[in-house]
Amino acid sequence: MRKISSIVLAIAVLMMTFVGVGCRPYQVPIIEEIQNNETAFLVALEGSETGAKFDSIGAIEKAKVATKRVTIPTRWLQEGRIYSDGRWIPTAKLIKVDRTPVARRWTTDSESGTSAKNQALKAESKDSIGVSSGFAIMAAIDEADTAKYLYRYPGKNLADIMDNQMFNDCQSIYSEICAKYEVRELRFHKDAISIVMRDRLIPKYKEDGITISATMGLVGGLVYENKEIQTAIDDVFIAQTMKAKKEAELDSKNKDNEISLAVEQNDAAKRKVKADAEAYEIMAKAKAVATGGENYLKVKTLEVMLEALQKWDGGLPATLVAGGGNVLEHLLIPTDQVQKSVTPAVLGAVPAPAK
Repeated sequence: MRKISSIVLAIAVLMMTFVGVGCRPYQVPIIEEIQNNETAFLVALEGSETGAKFDSIGAIEKAKVATKRVTIPTRWLQEGRIYSDGRWIPTAKLIKVDRTPVARRWTTDSESGTSAKNQALKAESKDSIGVSSGFAIMAAIDEADTAKYLYRYPGKNLADIMDNQMFNDCQSIYSEICAKYEVRELRFHKDAISIVMRDRLIPKYKEDGITISATMGLVGGLVYENKEIQTAIDDVFIAQTMKAKKEAELDSKNKDNEISLAVEQNDAAKRKVKADAEAYEIMAKAKAVATGGENYLKVKTLEVMLEALQKWDGGLPATLVAGGGNVLEHLLIPTDQVQKSVTPAVLGAVPAPAK
C-alpha cells in the first residue's frame, strides 16, 4: 500500500512539473505608435549595439524608425528553476523626440507671461540701477536635426531646456549688455540687446539641433527697481508729447492761414484780370467810336437791325419807330403809324406772313 502511494505521489509531482513547463506566459507583443509630431529611434538594449552607445550622431541616425507603428522585440528571462518561472522582457527601447514648437514668455506676472512666477530678465546698468525686461522666445526641433538633438540632450525635452539652459543664456547676455550703458541710455538700446541675443543664441543652439525663431527679443518696456526713476521718465515723456502736440497744432494752423491767404490772393488776381479786361473793352469801344465816328454808329445800327430781323416771325410789329424808309427801320415804329410810314412799294417788297 505504501508502495502504491509513493508511486502515485511521484506521478503527481511529475505531472505538475510537466504542466508547469507547458504553461509559460504568453508572449504579448509590445506595440508603440509614433505621432506626426514625433521622430523615433529604436535603440538596442542588449548585444553589441546596446543603447546605440550614443557615441556619435551617425550611430543614432541609423536607429531612426521610418514607420509609424513599431513592435518592440522581446526575449524570455528565466527567473527560477521551473521552466515557466520567468517573464518576457524587451530587448530594445523606442526613444521619441517631440518636435512640437515650444514658446516661452518670461515676464513679471502670470497675466502676461508663460508662468505665474516672476521670470523677467534682471540686470544692473552701468551706474548700478536695477532694471528688468520681459522676453519672448520660441524654438522647435527640425526633423533633420532630431539625431543631433538626441545626441546632445538624451532624455531631455525641449521645454525643460528652454526654461533652464536657454533662460540662463538669455539672462547672461542681458546682464552683459545692460552693464555697458547708464540707466538714462538703456531705453535707446533695447533693440541692440535683442540683436545680440539672436546673433549668439540662434547659431549656438542650431548646432545642438534646436532651431530658435528669429522673432525672439525683449517685450514691453524697461522696468526700473526705483519707482521714482520710472515716474521721472514718464513725466519727461508726457512733457515731450504735449510739446510735440502743441507744435503740430501751431504748424497746422500756420498752414491753414497760408492756404487762406493764397486763396484770397488768387481771387484778387482773378478780379484784377476781369477788371482789366472790362476796362480794355471799354477803351476799345471808345477808341472805335472816336476813330470811326458816324460809320461806327451805322455799323452798330445794322447789327441791331440784323439781330431783330433774325428774330422776326413774319408779322408786323406792335410798335414801329416813325421816320424810317425801310421795313427794318419800321420794326420799332408803333403799329398805328405803319400805314402812314410804309409805302405800298415797300410793303410789296416784304413777304406775306405765313398762315
